[in-house]
Order: sequence, then C-alpha cells, then structure tokens
Amino acid sequence: MAGKAVWFLPLLAAGLALLARDAGAALCEPITIPMCKKMPWNMTRMPNLLHHSTQENAKLAIEQYESLVNFKPSCSPDLLLFFLCSMYAPICTLDFIQEPIRPCKKVCEGARAACEPVVLAYNHTWPDHLKCDDLPVYELGVCISPDAIVTEEPPELSGGSASTESAEIREHGKPRENGPRKQRCPKCKRLKASYKNYGKKTYHYALRVQVKGTETRGSELATTVNVLEEWKHHAISVPKGEVQLWTNSTCRCPRLKVNQEYVIMGYEDSTNGRLLLLPDTMVTNYSNILYL
Repeated sequence: MAGKAVWFLPLLAAGLALLARDAGAALCEPITIPMCKKMPWNMTRMPNLLHHSTQENAKLAIEQYESLVNFKPSCSPDLLLFFLCSMYAPICTLDFIQEPIRPCKKVCEGARAACEPVVLAYNHTWPDHLKCDDLPVYELGVCISPDAIVTEEPPELSGGSASTESAEIREHGKPRENGPRKQRCPKCKRLKASYKNYGKKTYHYALRVQVKGTETRGSELATTVNVLEEWKHHAISVPKGEVQLWTNSTCRCPRLKVNQEYVIMGYEDSTNGRLLLLPDTMVTNYSNILYL
C-alpha cells in the first residue's frame, strides 16, 4: 500500500525522467601531451582553458614554449611548466566538473616575472592569452598552485577498495591532517520523502545512484556513488559513473548503505563544483519507486 508519504514518487520519477539529458560535461582523459606528463596530475579535459578542442591541438600550441622551458640559464622552468600545463592540460577531477580549474594568479605572476625578461631579450612580448589579470586569487576562488596539490594514495572506502593515485586540492598553506576530527553528531533524521517536503525545496539535482562507499577527508565526508541516471541538474551537469557527494561535517546524515540504490535530490556548491549531501537532502530507496 502506498502511503501519503511516498505516493508521489512514481510520478516524480516519471517527471524527472523527462528532464534527463546527455550530461554534456567534458569527461576526464589521460594526459598525452609529452611536456605535461610529469605534472602532479595525470588526467585532463578538453576543451582546455585556451579553447583547444583536442590534446593534439594543445600539444602543437604548447610546444612553442619548449625552448623557453629549457632555456639556460634557467628562468624557473618548473614553475613555468606548471603554469603552462595548467592552461593547456588543466587538471580534471569529478569534484570540479563545471569548468576547468585555472592556475592561481600568483603562479602566473611568478612564471612571468622569472621568464618575461628572456622573452623581451629576444624581441618578443608576453602573450596576451597567458596574461595573469583574470586568473583567480586563491582566497577568492578555486585555483591550483604547486603547493596546493598533494599526490597521495587515497584511503580505502568503507565497503570498497581504493583506486589509483589521485591529486587532491587542499586549502592553501594548510598542512594535511593526520586523521579525522572527532565530532559529536546529533541524531540523524532523514527528511521524509513526501510531496509536501519536495514542494518546499528547490533542489538542484536529482540522481539515481548506487552507493560505493564513504570516507573522511579532513573535516568533511565524501560519499562515492555510481551515477546510473541523471534526472535533473542545475549548474553542474553530472556524467554517469563515479562522483563524490560532499557533507560539510564528519557526521553521516543521511546514512546510506553501501551497494544500495537510491534516488537522491539535493543541492550543489557551484562555486567549488561540488554536489552536496546534507541532512535536508531527500533520499529514498530506488526499490520504493519500483514496487509501489
């Protein structure tokens, strides 16, 4: 018998299914540009920050700076190469799928300060497309710099094993914590899946997912899910496959079971390119929709 709390779910699922569309987000791909293969990240996305549609096009463009990177005496080649690769082969992570992550302004300014004198000595000017003016300052936006990327083996997910080496973007100048912070957690009350509650919310995303596991990252929780269907999105288009849902505490609420399928409706953090899993996220077992 379908109670009032869940009678709307089949209609809701059908309505959201009509909104389903190709995710359209650029997918991560292994870096094939030789100059960038030693970067602390190994996945990129196209189009890049300079609008090259393929890595082959980006490779041809970045190679014009190879002599500057190898110039003797050195003009800070490591910083210059980091800056160039962050523009031509930007880091790709599913935590930030809205758009490519740009290098921090200070990275550009450091590379330019060290190498522009060499450029000027050969009667050239610093190229307009590599100017620093529009790049983000770390405190005001998401960006990458050499000291903000840590390459590490991720901890094992509960209920699943860790995958390959990953690049983590962390708070600038803040050391990595040795373990999760202890936190007192209030009793978790899952938001009832009802038409009344749904009407009160303006959810950004609606997904059918299978839970793979949860891990603590500093003072947050990252729940890894396998996206089976995207029924609705706002600013962040979600591709099928594994993505993280972020909880801004170490308290698990709502609590999800590994390998269970759910319909999850929640909010996004478009500034940081994240999908959020919060106490007011609406969650229901997918089987409830199937068998009502």
